[in-house]
Amino acid sequence: RTSATQPFPTKPPVYLTNGALEVDLIDFTEELRADALKIYVQHTAGPLYTPPALGGNIVRPGWSGGANWWGAAFDPETARLYVPSWSHFSFVVMEPGDPARSDLTIRPRVSNLPGPQGLPLFKPPYSRLVALDMNAGDLLWSVPLGDGPRDHEALRGLDLAPLGNYEKSGGPLLTKTLLFIGQGIESNTLRAFDKDTGYEVFEMALPARSSAAPITYLAAGTQFIVLAIGGGDVTEQLIALALP
Repeated sequence: RTSATQPFPTKPPVYLTNGALEVDLIDFTEELRADALKIYVQHTAGPLYTPPALGGNIVRPGWSGGANWWGAAFDPETARLYVPSWSHFSFVVMEPGDPARSDLTIRPRVSNLPGPQGLPLFKPPYSRLVALDMNAGDLLWSVPLGDGPRDHEALRGLDLAPLGNYEKSGGPLLTKTLLFIGQGIESNTLRAFDKDTGYEVFEMALPARSSAAPITYLAAGTQFIVLAIGGGDVTEQLIALALP
């Protein structure tokens, strides 16, 4: 038997905004809010599982948003799960199928939908890292991943906390005390967080993006952290870090 209604889990709690609601539109300034609303009302949007539409549907999280293929890190000693996520949305347009390619009468097409002045359409954080207690089902902490568009000219003069980068992250690596994660495209940064508090203790600029999880190993009594970087015009390479 199928469920009479769409089941919604209650544990762990939702840590990422689900659905494309008007209340979540960007509101750093009244002007940005008004511009975002003009864009929003032209298209179909609503709670999670809002049906697609011919004129375009704002789907949030998007097809590559939320907690996706870059995975999570689990601590078996504390039963805590650490998950990076991305608050990206997709703009999905339903259009007639191409009979030369398929017998589908209608098909989806994913397009970009820029927000006001090139900013995201919705409120931050745009990416985040969360810690979940898998025994109790509780959210222990949640922190933004990166500064995000804090230096955008439309936000000049505003005292903003980190907004989270509007990009996918790499996978996380958990050690005894720290969680490492790389980011790319927008920031090209390796970050390390205290696994108990979520406090960022380390940040290092990278010469290229990192889109995979770091690895760690022990050699001659020294622990190394290694990550792969590359892409675009940069030759793929490995970077190894260790304490002196």
